[in-house]
Amino acid sequence: MKKILRKIFKKHKKYDIAANNKLIIIENGIERIANNELIPGLWVSIKGDNNTVKIEYPTLFTNSSIIIDSDNADIYISKTQYYMSNFSVHSRLHSGHKLFIDEDFYCNGANILLREENASVSIGKDCMFSSGIMIWTSDGHAIYDNATKELLNDAPQNGVEIGNHVWVGYNVNILKNSKISDNSVVALGGIISKRFEEPNILLLGVNQVKKHNINWSRDFITDYKRREHENSL
Repeated sequence: MKKILRKIFKKHKKYDIAANNKLIIIENGIERIANNELIPGLWVSIKGDNNTVKIEYPTLFTNSSIIIDSDNADIYISKTQYYMSNFSVHSRLHSGHKLFIDEDFYCNGANILLREENASVSIGKDCMFSSGIMIWTSDGHAIYDNATKELLNDAPQNGVEIGNHVWVGYNVNILKNSKISDNSVVALGGIISKRFEEPNILLLGVNQVKKHNINWSRDFITDYKRREHENSL
């Protein structure tokens, strides 16, 4: 992905945005159309019709991309004091896709795939994503009973919802209809395909709740222990 994005940036001097689509930059609460303005570290390609991407400054991207080949998509990325690296959004086919990322999002590697009609993903404030993360809004293809031809997997009924202050670990897969509640942690390699309403939980494996009433900090462990000790004196 890194090599591909470097080639794209070298080849193109402006984004590939078809007519009737908009890339909007928000700075100090004021919106402006990005016309020929490039956002460092981010490649944008918007085809189809009536799609809108809004990026709020300050947001620092590296090796990232937003690619839309659908209609009526609405993407909003709020400002962050952290950076978004190896981050990609693919909106393909169908219509009405939505992605909302709230303030202070950190990402070291995530791919968000928007599929099926009206597919959506929302990510709350102050979330921290590791790398190798996949968010799937659909199974992608039909699975059916070979004898009856009955469809066995349905189109998504709910969007993917990730609450405020959620830490998602390395190589986690978040599947259609799923929800991760506020102040929760998903351990590395986890697969989430259910809706968890209870906040402050540690999830691991396939939809397993390992611990309740937890929380997490961006501090490294040694820094947290030192601060905890200093506060106890």
